[in-house]
Amino acid sequence: MVRAAVFLGVAAAVSGCARRPVPYRFRAPLVDGVAAAPVAPRPQRAEFATSRAITPPVPLAPETRRRRAPRAPTGPVSPARAALYALVGTRAGGDPARFAVAALERLGLRLAPEVAAAADGPALVAAARARGALFRRGPVALGDLVVFDGLQGAGPAALVGVVTASRADGTVEFIYLGMGVVRRGYVHVARPRDRRDRDGRVLNTWLRVRRGHYARGLAGDVFSTYIRLDRLTR
Repeated sequence: MVRAAVFLGVAAAVSGCARRPVPYRFRAPLVDGVAAAPVAPRPQRAEFATSRAITPPVPLAPETRRRRAPRAPTGPVSPARAALYALVGTRAGGDPARFAVAALERLGLRLAPEVAAAADGPALVAAARARGALFRRGPVALGDLVVFDGLQGAGPAALVGVVTASRADGTVEFIYLGMGVVRRGYVHVARPRDRRDRDGRVLNTWLRVRRGHYARGLAGDVFSTYIRLDRLTR
């Protein structure tokens, strides 16, 4: 009897030491007769609560955000060519043909109304054809346009670039808007399926025109026509 009383006393002391000074709180009563203050729900984050009401982001102007610094061109560069090179690596929205028109207007050129109003590549080609500006052979000059067809998943005149330079071997350099970024490309019409020459220089660029997936083709293989700049101005 004495040993049992001692054991019960020790057990009571231990249970008293382990008792929490502050009672537990639960979100809701676990059993009837136990009162627990309900916990206020966590407020919903604003961006999730209003996600359906957010409008699509406005495309940034080319000069507002740069993806990467363009490669520095070699040799003397005219102010007009430098202005086009400065766009490489920047982000822009809209149709590639609209970007090409905006790039020419950025140089201070006064384009014909039907050219300036062209909404896409086919409309721009139609306006250029009406002015006798299309050509496929012969030298190209700074500011001429280059048009590409037949890209995977895209229609005619899906991509329009602005000529920035040409090499003695017939390779033409241009800038274009691909997947929301202004890029530098190369095309060699006489060697349409050659990626590089023996010295490793790029002859034809893989062109990318659609955001979200790679709709692409080798530039020389999907080349359509050139457009003369001097036939597009007023």
